[in-house]
Amino acid sequence: MAVARVDSPRWLALICGGGQILAINLAYVLAAHAGHVPWCLPYWDGCTSISATGRHLPEAVLFKAAMLPLALCVIFYWRAMGRFLVSAGATAGATGRRMQWTGISAALLLTGYLLMLGIDGATARGLRHALVVLSFALTFIAQALVTAAVRRCATAGRAISPEWMPGALLLLSGVTLLLGLGNVLLEALDLHTGRAEDAIEWNLAVLLDLHFALTWFLRRKMQS
Repeated sequence: MAVARVDSPRWLALICGGGQILAINLAYVLAAHAGHVPWCLPYWDGCTSISATGRHLPEAVLFKAAMLPLALCVIFYWRAMGRFLVSAGATAGATGRRMQWTGISAALLLTGYLLMLGIDGATARGLRHALVVLSFALTFIAQALVTAAVRRCATAGRAISPEWMPGALLLLSGVTLLLGLGNVLLEALDLHTGRAEDAIEWNLAVLLDLHFALTWFLRRKMQS
């Protein structure tokens, strides 16, 4: 068996996932250094939101200059990933297109959120919150479709490598789902605090980005 290189979705995966993790963390460090947000471990302490790291200069320049091109990268990623999974026999064409458009819609919602950063007012804050929540939700749905397709393909004929990929994607998607459901439960029980919400947001963002990055390892096995 030989392993075919499928560079487009793989390198886009690395750029989208790793780039977004790097961007939000660098923006946080710059914002904390400028005194606009407190120093802490936001993934645990929830001392600030991701949005707060992109509201003021100079960190806002870094945040938007990095995240807007990365949102465009995500659009190309979903186009490439859909084609890759269809060509590998992991999913039908119709399902691949649904996956593509779900992921692309998430990227467009993220773009809208980024463009609204820095606009004051309760309406703008509410709209930003809705945009980022919908973007997270649609990204997770598209990634769940990828996870299901990879597992189905591996079960049918082991057409995708490496062998650990289906289990790794399932574990990552499961943790993301549990964290998202926990967030919904806290809100339903009115147990949410601002710090808890911000910590969950940081962790959800990184888990979704890790899913992108993890698909860098995907290969399609071809008969030699």
